[in-house]
Amino acid sequence: MIDRSEERRLSKIYKLIEKELDSAKRSIEASDEMVREQNRDMRENTGMPSGAYDTGRLVTVNAYLDSIEQNRRAAVFVKKRHDILEKMLRSAYFGRVDFLQSNAEAAEEIYIGVGSLSDEKTGELLIYDWRAPICSVFYDSDIGKASYVSPQGIVEGKMLRRRQFKIEFDKILLMIDSLIKIDDEILMQMLSGNSGTYMRSIVTTIQREQNRIIRNDKSDVMIAVGPAGSGKTSVALHRIAYILYREKDKLDYRDIIILTPNSIFSEYISRVLPQLGEENVGEYRITDIVSRLLAGYGFESYKSYMETMLLNPDASRRKNMRIKTSRAYLEKLDGYIVSLNKKLTEFSDISYAGNIIVTARELAELYDSNQTIFSPKQRLERMGRRVEGLVKKYKTAEFEAHYKNILEASEFYTPMEAKKLAGINVGRMFSRIDDRIDEMMDVDWKQYYLGFVKENYPEVYDDTVKQFEEKYLWQEDIVPFVYFLQEMGSGLSMGNIKHVIIDELQDYPYISIKYLSKVFLNARFTLLGDQNQSLCRDIDPYDPGKHHEMFKNRSVEVISLNKSYRSSYEIYEFCKGILKDDVYDSSAVDRHEKSPEVICLGDGYAQGIYGIVKRSLDEGYRTTAVITKTEKKALVLYRELSQMTGRVNLIDSEEGIIKNDVNIIPSYFAKGLEFDCVIIPDADNEEYSREEDRSVLYTVCSRALHKLVVCYRKEPSGFLPG
Repeated sequence: MIDRSEERRLSKIYKLIEKELDSAKRSIEASDEMVREQNRDMRENTGMPSGAYDTGRLVTVNAYLDSIEQNRRAAVFVKKRHDILEKMLRSAYFGRVDFLQSNAEAAEEIYIGVGSLSDEKTGELLIYDWRAPICSVFYDSDIGKASYVSPQGIVEGKMLRRRQFKIEFDKILLMIDSLIKIDDEILMQMLSGNSGTYMRSIVTTIQREQNRIIRNDKSDVMIAVGPAGSGKTSVALHRIAYILYREKDKLDYRDIIILTPNSIFSEYISRVLPQLGEENVGEYRITDIVSRLLAGYGFESYKSYMETMLLNPDASRRKNMRIKTSRAYLEKLDGYIVSLNKKLTEFSDISYAGNIIVTARELAELYDSNQTIFSPKQRLERMGRRVEGLVKKYKTAEFEAHYKNILEASEFYTPMEAKKLAGINVGRMFSRIDDRIDEMMDVDWKQYYLGFVKENYPEVYDDTVKQFEEKYLWQEDIVPFVYFLQEMGSGLSMGNIKHVIIDELQDYPYISIKYLSKVFLNARFTLLGDQNQSLCRDIDPYDPGKHHEMFKNRSVEVISLNKSYRSSYEIYEFCKGILKDDVYDSSAVDRHEKSPEVICLGDGYAQGIYGIVKRSLDEGYRTTAVITKTEKKALVLYRELSQMTGRVNLIDSEEGIIKNDVNIIPSYFAKGLEFDCVIIPDADNEEYSREEDRSVLYTVCSRALHKLVVCYRKEPSGFLPG
């Protein structure tokens, strides 16, 4: 039963949103016209004659440009408000809490939506932005005693009502009063629907444990771990939106970045922040970050790297992978950096013609000074410039003497020729000293790094040298080298970035996280992962439990998300059965659908897959994925299925796009995605037999929301449950 007073209120709110939206549209049109007029005026009033330089007109041009920029910024603000109002017109709000503050006489009715709305006459807040402090009680509290943290401190009181709405335009479709938590009925409606080709916002159904991560203001480093489907990525994106709201006076979207596994995933999540009224933040891979530092080098692609790992790499590559990503490698590299710093201070006197210009002790003291301020590279450069200054007076004296002698010895030299000849002679005399100064100021760090590899890991030295000679680095070789450069002062400094989100944490070696913590020295971090979804078991991944070793001077909080919301209960239990252990002691939401099917296709492989695909389409699933282990299998299956139906979409590169059809996709490109129906066409024991294949099989099966079909030809993988 829907409360009539709520219907009347929504009708009033809807008209106010329509009115403000209309005003915003007119403001955008007026702003655009103003900018066009200013551009016309600037061209007409500041035209400068060819070859003339008119300071007065230049000042006028700058004034026009400043005014245009101010109007442009104002237009951006209005456009952002316009976009939020359009979303609110479709659904003004989704929740209401009645909160009675301690010592207050009456409860305040708080309506919650994706944006705020005020009465233009009284200033009364009619709808609160979901990120406002008081709205946290909607997500966190039960009926009864409740509190929230405001800028002024903790506000105590009681929550007398929590009401949830499903609204479309000016109609209330569903209204529920819930006593304990956000009601399962609305959550189940959302989870039971078909997925799309883009991730959706979860703002209406954020759960208590998710909200704890989203609104965490205290921790410098927030680490969230949990099983497939627990909402880690969604939580990260809503956390970004919350940070942009909470710290809007200190940062904007350009101050936050998110590291994602590939471009397909980046595209998949690209609409969540705009749905929440924010611009998308920068999305990067580590190779994007280091590309300028290693200009001229090529990098192994994500696809090539994953294919190599999944196809069981040869012994030398596997050895290189295990060594370069190990904690032991990092520890030895750190030790080498310490010893190299000592080696760099093994100086000798610099002298000329029996005169000591600078002693070894003076060089060591100069290098050791300001160690906390300057890196080894900077200290060597300062030392080199200092020695250059000391040598200069000797060069000047020799030059003047040679110049004079040349003019006196021969009348055939002009003064200009004498200067040139004197310069050549002095250059030869000081060449050894100049070479030493050059060595100080331009250290070949690459040779020092290769020296470390040769000394400590001769078994991978030849492969490492070959990569540097060819200027093409494997994935596992990129970070150790740039980490070394970073520690020696030849790395990157991205102190302008205030917050870094790292998704798929389980695929990052320890050294990668340590490197990023040094590059983004001023940033807070949000790290998200699931150790069960690691597709590369040959790497030594970062362990969130040892965060104190990594982030020694930063406050860290680790939260486990123990409930999965993606898959039906039956699919979740099937996926859980693939694993050896459930490290999270997790459970699924109580949403029941058909149990997964395990089918032997025998010789009729392609035709059998087509039959399953056709049945999926006939059943009305919006998105279906046929997830193969590798690209080779995907290509073969695509060629066969495309002859039977035109509704297949091959995703074999990072430029691929998920479509509302049948998507054929390798396992590594499916990471982080979800589909209504998932078909695993190659779950044979031959394909999934190594222990490291267990997590791959778990990852691909856990992409399914409503239907999972697992196929094999002869003998099923031993990792399949039952």
